[in-house]
Amino acid sequence: MATATTQPPTGTGGTMPKWAEDEWQTAYLRVKGTAAALRLWDRVLTAEDRRRLGGDLEAAYARHRGAVGMWRHLRGVSLPRAVVDVGVRIGFLDADSGRVLLRVIGEEPDDPQEALEMAVAGGGLVLVEVSRQVHWEKGLVELDWGNHTAWWSFLWELARASKAGAAVDEYTLRGGSSKDPKYLTKQKSRMVKAGGLPPTLAALVVPAGRGTYRLDLQPARIRVFERGAGDSLREWTP
Repeated sequence: MATATTQPPTGTGGTMPKWAEDEWQTAYLRVKGTAAALRLWDRVLTAEDRRRLGGDLEAAYARHRGAVGMWRHLRGVSLPRAVVDVGVRIGFLDADSGRVLLRVIGEEPDDPQEALEMAVAGGGLVLVEVSRQVHWEKGLVELDWGNHTAWWSFLWELARASKAGAAVDEYTLRGGSSKDPKYLTKQKSRMVKAGGLPPTLAALVVPAGRGTYRLDLQPARIRVFERGAGDSLREWTP
C-alpha cells in the first residue's frame, strides 16, 4: 500500500502555493506515527471499523502502515484526502484548514453543485437528498422517489451504511416493525421491476447476514449529498 509523503500530492501540477505545501507537510507529520493511530483507534473508529481492521491495533498499524492507510482501507478515499480526514478527525488539524487544503489539492471544489457534478461524472452511485435524485453510471435513475418513500429510504440508508463499511436490515428502516426476514429482498425486487434500481446496481446489493444487506461497492464510489441549511447541498461523510 502506498504511504503518504511530505511531497505535494500528485495532480497539483507543481503549482501548489508555498503555504499549502507547508500545511500539507504539517498535516502529514501530525498523522504519522503510533500516537495518531492510537487516537484514531480509540476516539474515532467504531466497533465495526475496528473489526474490519482485524480487531488488533498493532496488527492493523503494521498491515496498513499507519493511521492513513487504515483510513484508506475503511473509507476508500485517496491518499491526500485520507491525510486530511485523519488529521481533522483526531483533532490534529482544524476543519477549516482541512477544507481549504483539500480545495487546493483538488479534492474538494468550492461550489457544492460542482462537487455534485464531479461525483456524477465519476460514474458511481450518487444520491441527492434535497431533490431525491439517484445517479448511477453517469445517468439519472428515472423514478418518482417522492412517491416511493420506502424505496428511497432503503437506498438512502443502504448507501450511507455501505459507505461507512456497515450494512442495513429491516430494523434500520422500520424499527423492527416487520418480522419478515425477506423484507429488504422484496423491496429490492420491487424497485428493480419498477425501474428504480438498475440491474447493474441491483447486482451489487448483496447479503451481509440473515436479513442484512450492503452494497458491494467501494466506499469512494458512493457519494451522498444531504440537505444542508436552507436546502443547500452538503456532502455526507461517515
